[in-house]
Amino acid sequence: MNKQPNNSLSYPAELKSYKTDDYAFYNELDIEPTKVEVNNKQLKSSYKAYKNGKKKKIILMCLVITALLILILSILIFYVIIPMVIKKTIGQANVSFKSILIDNVKSNYFHINSTLELTNTGSISTRIEPMVLTIQAMDKDTSKFTTIGLIKSDIPIKTSGKSSISIIDTQFSVTNIKAFNSFVRDLIFEQKVQWYLTAKANIQPISSSMPHYPDIPFEKQVTIQALNGLKDVQLKTFSLENSTEKQINLDLLIQIDNPSIFTMDLGYLTFSLEFMSRKLGVVQSIEHVILVPKENLIPLKGQLRPTNMNDAHELIQNFLTNKPTEVNAIAGPQATSLPLLATGMNGLSLVTVMPPFQKDLIESLEFTNLTLVPSTTDTNVTLSATMRIRINSPLGKNSPLNLEKLSMKASLNYEQKEIGTLDIVDITVYTVPSLTSTYETKFENIQLILTDTSTYQLFANRFIASNEVNPIRFGISGTSNVSGSFALGPLSVSNVKVDNEVVLTGLNGLSDIQVESILIEGDQPSQGSGVALTIKTIIENAGVTTVSLKDLTLNMINMNSVTLGKINVDVLSLKPGTNSLTMNGFISPALNDLNETGIFFSNYLNNQQQMSILTVISNNHTMTTASDLTVNDLKMSAHIPGIQGQLIKSINIEAFGLEFDEKLNNVYASGRIVALFQLPSNIKMSLNVILTNINFTIYIKKLTDEFVSVALMTLDSQLVNHLKSNDSDELQMEFKSNPLIILDHNAFQNFSASLLLTPNLNMTINGMAQPTATTNMGNLTLINIPVMDNLSLVGYNQFQSSDGVSSLLKINELDILESNSNSLILQVQTTISNPSNIYLINAGNLTLDMYSTAPERVRLGSILIENFHLESYPLETNITANGKFQLTQTNHLIAKEFISQMVSGYTNVVQLEGKIFNETSGNVSVGTSIPSLQYAIEKLTITTQIPGLQGDSSLIKKVMLSGVTLATGTGILLGLIKVLNATIQLYNPFNTNMTIHGMIVKAYSGVVLNQTYLIGTVNQSALRIPIFVPAKEQIISPPVGVTINLNIPVLTQFLNLGNKTVVLSLSGTINVTIGDSSSGLMMNDDNIHILCFIE
Repeated sequence: MNKQPNNSLSYPAELKSYKTDDYAFYNELDIEPTKVEVNNKQLKSSYKAYKNGKKKKIILMCLVITALLILILSILIFYVIIPMVIKKTIGQANVSFKSILIDNVKSNYFHINSTLELTNTGSISTRIEPMVLTIQAMDKDTSKFTTIGLIKSDIPIKTSGKSSISIIDTQFSVTNIKAFNSFVRDLIFEQKVQWYLTAKANIQPISSSMPHYPDIPFEKQVTIQALNGLKDVQLKTFSLENSTEKQINLDLLIQIDNPSIFTMDLGYLTFSLEFMSRKLGVVQSIEHVILVPKENLIPLKGQLRPTNMNDAHELIQNFLTNKPTEVNAIAGPQATSLPLLATGMNGLSLVTVMPPFQKDLIESLEFTNLTLVPSTTDTNVTLSATMRIRINSPLGKNSPLNLEKLSMKASLNYEQKEIGTLDIVDITVYTVPSLTSTYETKFENIQLILTDTSTYQLFANRFIASNEVNPIRFGISGTSNVSGSFALGPLSVSNVKVDNEVVLTGLNGLSDIQVESILIEGDQPSQGSGVALTIKTIIENAGVTTVSLKDLTLNMINMNSVTLGKINVDVLSLKPGTNSLTMNGFISPALNDLNETGIFFSNYLNNQQQMSILTVISNNHTMTTASDLTVNDLKMSAHIPGIQGQLIKSINIEAFGLEFDEKLNNVYASGRIVALFQLPSNIKMSLNVILTNINFTIYIKKLTDEFVSVALMTLDSQLVNHLKSNDSDELQMEFKSNPLIILDHNAFQNFSASLLLTPNLNMTINGMAQPTATTNMGNLTLINIPVMDNLSLVGYNQFQSSDGVSSLLKINELDILESNSNSLILQVQTTISNPSNIYLINAGNLTLDMYSTAPERVRLGSILIENFHLESYPLETNITANGKFQLTQTNHLIAKEFISQMVSGYTNVVQLEGKIFNETSGNVSVGTSIPSLQYAIEKLTITTQIPGLQGDSSLIKKVMLSGVTLATGTGILLGLIKVLNATIQLYNPFNTNMTIHGMIVKAYSGVVLNQTYLIGTVNQSALRIPIFVPAKEQIISPPVGVTINLNIPVLTQFLNLGNKTVVLSLSGTINVTIGDSSSGLMMNDDNIHILCFIE
């Protein structure tokens, strides 16, 4: 079936809502709705375009209508409403001036700078463009405003609805001189002035995009505070100091209080200065005067040219005496250098009170010389002085104020209390050329009438106590009249105030009295117990015051407040500078104050400065005088120097014994010391030392030349034998077993070593003595008297004599007490000569090793001296010592030789040493029991001699031959007789037995072993019967055979014997046992050489 075409249109959804009247849309598209197939997208786009175009047309129409309405409204606002508002705002605004500056004043204009404040300016902001202001001022004559000038503001004035400040900085052109002069006069003299400001303003409201509104009326009446006649004027400075020799110049400084807001350049001002309506002179400002609001200081200069000199005198009198004086500065027609302001200022009167002279005319008073003499009869003080017056001249340094006369009524004041009054009348005043404004005057014997004695007493005491560092200050107050001349003629000024502080240097409390010398004149029986003295003093017065005091009696008091005596001064006159004063006194202490007196003399003798207080003893006046008041409580201090010298000149140790306590290791001293005692030449008192305490330290010098203390010795209450002589006295002191305190044990060992080992012992003693002496005052004890001396004492020098050869230790006898198989027990008798006055009371046990010296040095044994001691020089000391002679393998030969020498009668040289060698242990020790002597004994070596057996001690004394006759000689000659019997006289010198076992001995005639004189030989090496010789006994031996030598000389000797004796020399060997034959020491004495006699 064929479909029928669909003639109906298919519309988009957006078009379904359109009605038939919307067919116009299609007509515009030239489409028949029933015939055209419309694409959906095209229909949508076309419809939107149609709708937008229709909206634009409607909007445009609305905008046109709105613009017309705004235009009409703007015209109404800008040209009707705003001008009305501006006029109203400006009309209601208030105008006032905060400040007005007028300067650069010319003949018809000046520069003005003002600060303008607009208030009540409404709610809109405006800009008032620069405008020309007409200034009108009130004319008092017409009570109308009259134009005085024009000003043009150069910068816009802005308002913002609040207070608005604007600056007008421009030129003020004066258009009416007469009216302006009237205004200036009102400004100067009236309290207020009024201005009327008029102008046509060009105003722009709100912002810079707004139009300007010209010809807006600006009319304001302003009231301004004026100068009101400048009534508040003060003359701050009135000075004449720039005056010259012929002209009195004025320098003024006025203070003007400007009550207005005007700051005005008044130019150079000129005023006529008047006093009591009479002209004094003219003053001018020294610079342009710029008058500012409130306080103004204006310096003026001028000259004093009075029409009446009395006016000038009165003015200066008032000026100098602080009397209020009114002066008037009046402005004339030429009051200012600015003509525009001169007319208005004419007649201005500045009334003020002249200030007083700011300084005292009398600046200072100074005494260059003052004599103060307190009366001894009343309470007046006589003053004489040269007084220097320095003035503060009101005329300055170039205009002399010549003073010629001075009178003064014044009181002296101290600590605001009056001391007294004085009246100085019409004294001449002289200029001091070298000092500016300084004058000098002199008065004599003016009475200071004391009005308050207690104040004067205080002043006097403190004046005496004052010094250069702390001077005394007191016041002089009162009035003075001065007369003289100045640049304008004579001048006399009365009632000038005197109120000055005077400074004086006093006497330093008389606390530095230097004692130049003291003479102790000795006993004065007429004055009682005590010693008279004369003191020469030097008293310095650093001030200018001469003080004269009379009839003073002073107590002499030491620093412990003990009165030692009295000093009398007839006249104590102390002038400025150095004063020499001699005082006489008498030392007479109370008995219980002798110790303090001893201290005084001790310090003086020890060259120690000491202070003594001199106090015034009050006079028993019926009335207190000025002199009493002056010296009341006066305490003078005298510095008394010590004397150069030494009371104990020297020390001589006549004997000094040392005693060593080996148990306690203490040292004690005994001996005798003599001190050379000499009083200084200026001390003539009688003094006899009876006892003393003395202590001194012994010093020796080390190798470094440094002194070291060795020991301290103290003698308490040592009795003294005082031997007097013309030149010096001797104090002899003997002491016994006094402890010697060792201060340095090493130093004491060195001291001991120097004593024992060296020829000289150098030492220094330094200490103090405290002698007690009898005087006519009683027993006087001196303290801390130096004891010092350098001593060179003789040392023991290891007991070597001064000739360097012989020994001071001599062995007189060597005895054998006993023996054993290898040793001999010895007893040694010695004599020691002490070369020194230092002796030994007990030096403990001393052991010395004995050494041979030849042919070689070997140890032979030792010697022990118990309780070793030495007598003092020049006595000899005999000592018995024990010894031990010991034979060892090393010394056997030497020991045998030693004994042979001794038996032969020869001396053996030995050395005794303090260093002890122990044969058994091999140890070395020191041969002393005293520790403090070990160093010395260890180094001690004594060279001495042991004598041989000679004389009475010889072992063989005589050889006696039997039957020697002529026939015997013939038989010997013929060879018939070859052996003779002989007996020997033997002596045992020892304290032990001796046994001779055999001998081989040759006998020679004479003292020399000469073979020519060989007499015979005993050749019995072993005796059939040993010969026993008891200790210390002499025996005759049994006969022994002597083989005779056959020669003529020997035979001649025999034949000549007769009853004579011939000296024989025996040489050979003797076998002997010393001691018991069973246990004694067996000796073979080889090479003995014995001298004996033959009969």
